[in-house]
Amino acid sequence: MNNSNTFRYIELDKGICLKINETRDSFVYILNGQVTASFAKNKWQNIKVGDTLLITKNTFIQFETIDKTVLILLKLENIIRHFSKNLIKQMIEISNGDQWNILEAKGHLHKFWTLIFLYLKDSIDMKNIDQSIEDQLFMLIKEYYSTEEISAFLHPILDENTLFAQLVKENCLRVNSISELAQLTNYSPSGFIKKFQKCFNEAPYQWITKFKAKRIMQDICFTQDYFCEISDRYGFTSQSYFYTFCKKHYGLTPTELRKQEKVRIKYSNR
Repeated sequence: MNNSNTFRYIELDKGICLKINETRDSFVYILNGQVTASFAKNKWQNIKVGDTLLITKNTFIQFETIDKTVLILLKLENIIRHFSKNLIKQMIEISNGDQWNILEAKGHLHKFWTLIFLYLKDSIDMKNIDQSIEDQLFMLIKEYYSTEEISAFLHPILDENTLFAQLVKENCLRVNSISELAQLTNYSPSGFIKKFQKCFNEAPYQWITKFKAKRIMQDICFTQDYFCEISDRYGFTSQSYFYTFCKKHYGLTPTELRKQEKVRIKYSNR
C-alpha cells in the first residue's frame, strides 16, 4: 500500500512494458534493476540504479525492464519553492533546453530514496510529512550538485512561467484583489488572467481559493496558533466567516480539524 499523497513505488518483473502519464511534473527514481525509457523527443536510453528522471506533466513515458525493477515516483507540486529567485534566474540563464538529462545519485541520495521505499512498503502514514520529505530531498540535491548540474536536470520546467508562478504563490495571500496581484507581477488585469490560466490551468480565483484552503489546513493542524490569529492572518473579517470557510472546504470546524489531527498522531505513534 502506498500511504502517501505524493510518493509511490512500482515493482516490475523483467521484460515488462510500462507506460506512465503523470498530471504533475514528477521525479522517477530507479531504486533497483535496469530499464530502457522513452518519452517525447528522447528515444530509448538505458536507465540504471541511482538515476533520477524529470518527467514533465502530461508527458507519456514508456519503460521496458531489463531486470526486475523498483521505481519510486514523486509528484512535484511547487518545485520552485526550493530555490531562491536569484538562483532560479541563474539557472534559467544557463539552461540548455534540448538535452534530456539524468541526475545520477551522489552522496546519500540512494539511501534517502531507499528509506522512502521502506516507508511506503511498510504502509507508514506519510500523508502529512510528504512536504518535509520533499524539502529534505531538495536540500540534498542542492548540497551534492552544482547550479549547472541542477539547471541541466530541471531545464524542461525552467522558463518564463517559473518566475511568474513563484511570484503568484508568494503574493496571492498578501493582496486583496486579482488587480493587485496583476500589478505585482507587472501584468494588466486581462493579461494576468490569460497568463495565469496558461500557467496553472485554472482561473485565478478558483486556484487561489484552493491554495488558501491548503495553507489554512496546515496552520490549523500543524501549529498551536489561536484560531483568531489564523483567521486574521488570512484576512477573514469575522470568526464566523472563518468557521464557515472551514466547514465548506473541509467539512469540519477548526476545532474538529485540530482534534482529529491530534487523534491521528496519537494512534500513529502507538
